[in-house]
Amino acid sequence: MKTTLRITALALVAAATVMVLSCAPAPVSISDTVSSFITSLNGNRSDTYKNTSTSATAYAAARISTFWDLPFTPLGKPYSYSGLNDSNPAAVTLTITANGLSTAWTFMMVNDKNMDSDDWLIKQITGPGSTVWFS
Repeated sequence: MKTTLRITALALVAAATVMVLSCAPAPVSISDTVSSFITSLNGNRSDTYKNTSTSATAYAAARISTFWDLPFTPLGKPYSYSGLNDSNPAAVTLTITANGLSTAWTFMMVNDKNMDSDDWLIKQITGPGSTVWFS
């Protein structure tokens, strides 16, 4: 009887574990993060920081929506991007277009493995002239 109860308890624990793991959200890819970042630049910018890593020095400042106005002026809306090359997460390159002008940018991405997440987030943004806008 005790053996049957132990086996039943183990089976229930195993089933619960499988259910919890199968419900976990899929990790956010580099392209998903870049797309979300550009979308937030075109919006009210209050969520732009959510695409950045908490390990970045400027993370606290980036939580203020106007932080993004210097490198990405609101007058440049709508922003779009093309030519995403994410083969090297430490140097993801893309072209950002605003007001008909296209410029090359480099994003350093990090895989933030925290709690329930395995998401790619932005740790550094380098713009034209090798100017670091976020780090």
